[in-house]
Amino acid sequence: MDISFNHLNEADRLVVTTNTSQVLWQMADRAIIAAIVERLKGYTAGWEVPEAGVPVANTRFNFYKGDKLLGNVGVGRTFLTALFRGGFVSRRSTIELHAELLEMARPGLSRSDD
Repeated sequence: MDISFNHLNEADRLVVTTNTSQVLWQMADRAIIAAIVERLKGYTAGWEVPEAGVPVANTRFNFYKGDKLLGNVGVGRTFLTALFRGGFVSRRSTIELHAELLEMARPGLSRSDD
C-alpha cells in the first residue's frame, strides 16, 4: 500500500524517542524537519502489515505542530514503521537511510542499537 507523509508538512517540532517514549532529544528547526519529511516522502510505496507482525523500531520520530502530535515514524536499521489509518504498517528500508535520518535529526549523532 502507499501512504503519504503530507500530514507532517506543518510540523514545527520533532521529538525523537525510544520505543518506550523516553525522550532522547528534540528540535524545532523547521528547515531540518521539512528536509526529514521530504526524505520520508521518497518512501511512500511498499507499506504493509507483515504476516509476522509489524516490527518495533528502537527509535521514533514524533512530529508535532505546537503541542499537537501530527504523526510518528519508527526508524529501524532496515525498516520504517508508521501509524496509518488506525493501524501500524512497515516497509523495508536500508541501514544507510537509518543513518541518514538520524544524522539529519541530530547532526553528529550515530547510534547502532536499532
